[in-house]
Amino acid sequence: TLIENRGRNIGGLHFRPRGDAQARGSRWISLMSVADPAQAARYVEARGGKVVVAPTSFAGRGMHALFRDDGGALFGVLKSDSGDPPDRPVTAGEFLWVDLFTRDPAKAAEFYRGLAAFEVSVRGTAPEMVRVVLATGGIARASLIALPKEAAESGWLPFVQVDDVAATVRQAAA
Repeated sequence: TLIENRGRNIGGLHFRPRGDAQARGSRWISLMSVADPAQAARYVEARGGKVVVAPTSFAGRGMHALFRDDGGALFGVLKSDSGDPPDRPVTAGEFLWVDLFTRDPAKAAEFYRGLAAFEVSVRGTAPEMVRVVLATGGIARASLIALPKEAAESGWLPFVQVDDVAATVRQAAA
């Protein structure tokens, strides 16, 4: 099932079969653009990650694969049949940003730099505010943040642009 915003596909829903022993609720899976998902699978496995779904082609979409990095975070890669969309300002209802909460942001930065040729920079000086930023073409795309000690597992957290945060929170609560 595809999710659209203003006539553009921005996501999709996948339903797991009932009785799936690994099912632990719902989550968004962030996809990164790569030139070759099969090469990405080899890269992930060579660096201690796991292939969850091997590179698979979908007509009209492209080839994608799902992985877990060596810290356990679930993510995907995509080589789109139509290419990457041009960079433009994000509008309400579109994904704006994604953070990876991980035990070792510096190690994760090297992993993702090698996977998708991200430029890496560090922002912030106070230990609790340091972010390792991943960029392409000089445009920041994501950040890596130290996972709080009490958190159970690493994971990507996407953010959606909204017109009114308070109204969105009220609507979600309702």
